Amino acid sequence: MAGRTRFMAWFRFKIMTRLSAALVAVFLLGGCSHVEARTVVAGDSLCVGLAQAAGLKSYARVGAPTREVVSQLRRIEEGATVIVCAGTNDSAAKLAGFNDAVDAVLLEAKKRNQRIIWVGPISTSLWWDRYSDQADTLLALKTKPYVSLRAIGWNRGERAVDHIHLTRNGQLRLWGIIKEKLK
Repeated sequence: MAGRTRFMAWFRFKIMTRLSAALVAVFLLGGCSHVEARTVVAGDSLCVGLAQAAGLKSYARVGAPTREVVSQLRRIEEGATVIVCAGTNDSAAKLAGFNDAVDAVLLEAKKRNQRIIWVGPISTSLWWDRYSDQADTLLALKTKPYVSLRAIGWNRGERAVDHIHLTRNGQLRLWGIIKEKLK
């Protein structure tokens, strides 16, 4: 009987320890769910990856230019907070129509009472990096709050080998930066 009592005490201890660890992980990695309950992502492939890493609902599409974000916003509930990753694909297209597309996104978000947190294009070693830099400057002037991926000193293992996207570690770091702006 004493052996069974010790086993049950040990078993309860193990279960409670694991449950406590799981709850701590949920709060540390996911943040407070009430803050993010109405937070979604829209835009391009950078937000596709971010949504997966952060566990957020995504309206983003790989290859989406900024002008496509307007239709994505229309599918998102009014009053939501929307993390928008856009500008990278426009940079690769030499920013054709980019300024007007940004204005259209901001106007649509205003009409729908959506809060935008814009994440700009990342620096790259590809031929269109100068356009990415111009997009970053324009977005920093027009959008608040803004997250400049070009201004972040990325650590080894946070950027993908294509020099455009982020690894899971990079996405988790980006999510931590964005969560500060959600407060």
